[in-house]
Amino acid sequence: MEIQDIMKALAKKGISTSMHYNSEKDQCYVDLETRAKSELHLYEDGVLRGRYQYEKQIDLTQDVEELTTELCHEFNNALHGRNYCQEAWAELCRSKEIVLKMYGM
Repeated sequence: MEIQDIMKALAKKGISTSMHYNSEKDQCYVDLETRAKSELHLYEDGVLRGRYQYEKQIDLTQDVEELTTELCHEFNNALHGRNYCQEAWAELCRSKEIVLKMYGM
């Protein structure tokens, strides 16, 4: 799956994202716009990068719903317990019965 297809699938679920170019890596990436403690950037090679040099290889060949669920779990981890984020991500996680780890929730 191409990253623009992922952006489209997320947009259909109400998630705002943006696409950027990293000249050092010579790749485009999707900023998942978590608005959480840690940012998440999904690169076209399938590497998800976040704060503190976090990296995880994401299987871009998986079904879009499986991929969305995996990104929801990554979003939950990116919260680092904080209670601020893009609300659409939180709603998507709740719709998938993913319990968010937030302080004061």
